[in-house]
Order: sequence, then structure tokens, then C-alpha cells
Amino acid sequence: ARPVHYDETDKRVIYTPIDEFIEKYSGTAIDKKLGFIFHMSRCGSTLATQMLASSDRFFVLSEPTIINAVLDPALNITPEKRKLLLRAIIHALVACSPPACEQVFIKFRSWNTFYLDFILKEFPNTKWLFIHRDGLEVMSSVFQKPPGWLRSRKIYGKYFCEFLGISKDTLQRISYDEYTARILGTFCRIAKLSDSKLGSFLDYNDLKNKFITTINRVWGIELTDKQKQIMNDTSRLYSKDVNKIVEFKSDSEEKRMAATNEQKEFSAKYIEVVRKTLSHE
Repeated sequence: ARPVHYDETDKRVIYTPIDEFIEKYSGTAIDKKLGFIFHMSRCGSTLATQMLASSDRFFVLSEPTIINAVLDPALNITPEKRKLLLRAIIHALVACSPPACEQVFIKFRSWNTFYLDFILKEFPNTKWLFIHRDGLEVMSSVFQKPPGWLRSRKIYGKYFCEFLGISKDTLQRISYDEYTARILGTFCRIAKLSDSKLGSFLDYNDLKNKFITTINRVWGIELTDKQKQIMNDTSRLYSKDVNKIVEFKSDSEEKRMAATNEQKEFSAKYIEVVRKTLSHE
């Protein structure tokens, strides 16, 4: 949807002060099952949400702008207020779900994984899934169409140093390839080392043939044969095609072939060494 900017003369928009919003929603009970989806970027998470959204049993929210805004490390807000606001926002989003749906899924942006434990501490009983993909393939994809965390390195890099375990000077000095590999590897490491015991992992290569069994294992979801067929039909289409007519064709080999030797070294050193250990066991 096109962003709506507050205008006091526009009666369609109601301005609610933050403290009032927090008071209204933070204590609101969540009457639906809740599931979180985290990912390392360009790894099939969009397809996963589209498969879930193919059933009216689920209310699926993909990377809500309001969550990104409250998690923005540049936001001038106290940690306590950020925590309360995040909780209120997720409660408010769940309240928007249709009465008939059974479960609400929220897919976060890849960089939100930096704050995975912060998020889960507010929702300790929420089961979550982390989707990942071969490091070289993801690197190739983000180079073709850089996400925000890559485009804004000069501005936001200083906030990521702590997660990466390097100094600000080092972060600005390392190459574009190394920075990308370190970020992607850190997403995987944070997911693996999360304090939560309710997390699970799904490899991009297993997305099509194991997603249905994965959601059953993680969230206890039983699908009818018809619902399974609809999900499988959805998985055959290219997830980024808004017209839903272009069939999916794997580009994994193409992405790997395009990688330089340096990119292969960085992927092996910073991404694959962690990613290959991700398991739901």
C-alpha cells in the first residue's frame, strides 16, 4: 500500500501518541497462534509467505514497515520504550487479523535478525523459522539488487559493528564483498546462537519439497489435500512476479558460476562455516 502521511485535515487518518498507543495495545491479549519467520535475505522467504497466504486459515504479514521503523537502530528512543512499542505493535497487527483465521505469521526483514533475541524476549513462547540459502547464491542476489543494509553501509555500518565484532574503522575499510559476507554470516550465527529453544531452520533447497512438513513440525499445522495442492501450485511460480504467471526457474548454478574467487573465499569463511551447521535438531 502507498504510505499514508499524517495530515490533520485528513479525517481518514487518526493520530495516536506513542504512549497512548502502547497503553492501548501492549496489554491486549493475543487470541491467535503466532509464528515468526526470519531469514538471511534472498533465500525464498517471500515464497514461503506466499505459500502460507494461499490459505485463508492464515493471516500473513511480510516485513511490516512499522516493525522496521521501531527496530531502526538510529531511532532516538530508550531501550525500554522500544521494547514496549514493539510489543504493542505486534499485538496491534495481530488484532487486524480476520476473525476466521487460525494463525498469524509475521515475516521480518533480514536485518531484523540482528534483534532476534530482543524480539523473542517479548514473545518467548512464539515458535519461529529461519530460512537460509547457500552464501554465494545470496551474495550474488544482493549484489544485483542491494537491500537497505547494504546500500546504507556508510550510515548504518556503525550500528552493525557490535554484531560483526569489528571496529568502525575496520568496517568502513573492508571490501564490499567482505562486508556482505560478514553481514550474511552474522544473520546465521545469531539465529544459531539464539537463546530461544523454539527456533527451527529450513534450507532454500528444501523449501519446495519440505515446507509443508516443516510447518507441521514447527507449528503443528495440518493441511487438507486441497490446501497442500494450492501451496504446491504457488511454489511453482516465480514469487516476485506480481501477475502470478511466470514459472519459477532455478538460478542457483548461474549465481554460483558468476562468483569471483574472492567472493568464494569470503562466503566459505564467514557464511558457510556457520550456515552448514544450522539444523532443526
